[in-house]
Amino acid sequence: MMLCLALLLAPTMLALEVEVEQPPGIDYDQYQTYTWKAVERPKNHPLHEGSPMDIYTRAVVREHLTLKGLQPAREGEKADLWVTYDGVLVPELQDVGVRKDLGPVTWTGVSGPDSAGSGPGYRGYFEIIFEDAESGERIWTGRALDVAIAGQPNPTKMQKKIKKAARAVLKRYPAR
Repeated sequence: MMLCLALLLAPTMLALEVEVEQPPGIDYDQYQTYTWKAVERPKNHPLHEGSPMDIYTRAVVREHLTLKGLQPAREGEKADLWVTYDGVLVPELQDVGVRKDLGPVTWTGVSGPDSAGSGPGYRGYFEIIFEDAESGERIWTGRALDVAIAGQPNPTKMQKKIKKAARAVLKRYPAR
């Protein structure tokens, strides 16, 4: 019985929390094409334009935008939307517990201080932003919260998290 309950609840426990900022009165049917808006990031940033992680992220987002009926603007064609994305991961450092040798102790992590040396982990968010290309107004933002990576981030872990976060965020983009 407990196993059945765990299997039923597992998808909801693993789902990312997504928040959406969506001004009222926007006719999303008018938007059919998009282009990527340049974002200045330091050269050593993992999401710097043209980096392997940026190329991967754009491919994942492009795939989901196509499913929503949005197409990249052709070269020389003015796009209806500008699309940007951002992601932030910060080290975790807080949780509460008691250890005999230390008394009350604070620690946060996907893994605890006594785990197999993987460290506390990282937590953050991934967001996708749509702006009207003519007015520059932000028309929609979707943000996956509580994106967590156990131990040190690496490209494989980050790619899996980006794919899951992009899917979760773009499910909430208004259907055309």
